[in-house]
Amino acid sequence: MVVVGTNLGAISFSSKKNLKTVVFGTFARNILIPLICLFILLSVPISGQAAWAILIMASCPVPAVVVLFSLLNNFDAEVPTSYLCLSTLCTIFTLPLIILVAQSLGYGG
Repeated sequence: MVVVGTNLGAISFSSKKNLKTVVFGTFARNILIPLICLFILLSVPISGQAAWAILIMASCPVPAVVVLFSLLNNFDAEVPTSYLCLSTLCTIFTLPLIILVAQSLGYGG
């Protein structure tokens, strides 16, 4: 967390550098992948808490290890750090949205 915080303090959110990549990645990670996982879970006979755990884990934000992997491989950490930050902030809205969509489709787990 110290490494992620250091990189977060070093980036400038006012720059438009790679903004499209970060926004599309966040959309894919927070909306698209959980919806694909939901439709797979609807077609597989998994029930109960295990199914809900899979869906919720698929809806969680990008892990902080993405920033660490980029640093370990000597890549620029600005995009992964921005991706981590935006994904985590958007999860406040997207996680309940995915659960609501699952319940409206009749997914009872």
